[in-house]
Amino acid sequence: MHAGRVKGRPSRDSITLFESMGLALEDIAAAHLVYNKAKEQGIGQELPF
Repeated sequence: MHAGRVKGRPSRDSITLFESMGLALEDIAAAHLVYNKAKEQGIGQELPF
């Protein structure tokens, strides 16, 4: 749409839906892996939440 190759909504009343495909779950899995590797190597700093 941004490049002008695809039309956007046909009117202002049209609704656009977004289907998340589990990206947050993938982010959490990657963060868990990085966190565990850092702990194993004794690097990094814990931050209070």
